[in-house]
Amino acid sequence: MRRTVWTLWIAGLALKLVSSAWDVSWHFRLLRETISPPHVVNMVGFVLISVALLLSWRARTEATQPALNVILAGFAVFLAAIPFDQAWHQIFGLDLTTWSPSHLMLFYGTTITVAGIVLLFLAEAGWRPGTRVREARLTPARWGVFGLLLLFLFEALAFPLGYNEYTVVGAWNHFHGNSLYVVGLEIQGYADMVKDPYYGGLPHVLYPAYALAIGILFAVLVRQVTGVRGVALGVLAAFAVERFAANAVLAATGWPISAVPWHVVAIGAAVEVAWIVAEGSAQRLLVTLALAVGGSYAYWALAPRLVFTVPLDWATIPWAVLAGGVGFLAANAMAERLGPMVEFVNRDPTRYAGERAEAWLTARR
Repeated sequence: MRRTVWTLWIAGLALKLVSSAWDVSWHFRLLRETISPPHVVNMVGFVLISVALLLSWRARTEATQPALNVILAGFAVFLAAIPFDQAWHQIFGLDLTTWSPSHLMLFYGTTITVAGIVLLFLAEAGWRPGTRVREARLTPARWGVFGLLLLFLFEALAFPLGYNEYTVVGAWNHFHGNSLYVVGLEIQGYADMVKDPYYGGLPHVLYPAYALAIGILFAVLVRQVTGVRGVALGVLAAFAVERFAANAVLAATGWPISAVPWHVVAIGAAVEVAWIVAEGSAQRLLVTLALAVGGSYAYWALAPRLVFTVPLDWATIPWAVLAGGVGFLAANAMAERLGPMVEFVNRDPTRYAGERAEAWLTARR
């Protein structure tokens, strides 16, 4: 039974990953449609995940209840974002960017859901909040599933960056007469009207700051929670390879492709080095920022000779350092508070309200 349920979880997440990659490429070629093949694939994945959630809820235990609550919260955000996204496009019309409020709500709903699925897997594997994952003594097969779930999690977290990664390749092709940009947009003359096409008019700080913030947050959180070297770096490297493979498939079938975010490898390596050469949060923070920011900006500056990258703006470095620092501190705080947070999520609302009322009455006496 558990094998069947986890087959549903993995299959549903895999379909959502495929649909997300195809969906952005689809919109950069054929504009927006409410019902499209990528959307259908996404909904099939959503249905499989819903079935898995129902089966897991029926078999819930005290250990798995917190994770299931997190998954439900993600579902609620995602479902609320669907009519919001439809209304947004009805009001504001064509909107390719991943950075719009309705799109971010969709992505973060998915992110919360996948985070809950990761917690559910760990709970069923014997991990308990307040301990390192290595203490659960997972089998090699379970480590493999855990790594795959982390890949799905980072994919959802990094999805907003895809807009800039697609505009870079699309705009270059358009301006060089070899257009995989957008058939519909070319008809409207839209591509020639876009100011600053590589960023789509967005602040140049948005891409590097967000990339470093989420990369460092993810790598530090995984390193802290697992207590195992190389897991975060391996997942981030797998993410870059998966994006490279997706490009190969898209290009072979005639769809627009994106720049591959190889900078995540530098971020993962920076965190691993920081945990080897430094002790204490302050020293690790400084080492992580120096190596992650330095490595990422070095890649963005040098790699365009060989591959597509989002164009570099050196003036964004201070903001990128700040964003990376926030990501590091947030990851540390989340790792330290994961146990209390899970305990709070697991509390029975009626009992919790009763406890608060009793405490208030005692104080009034």
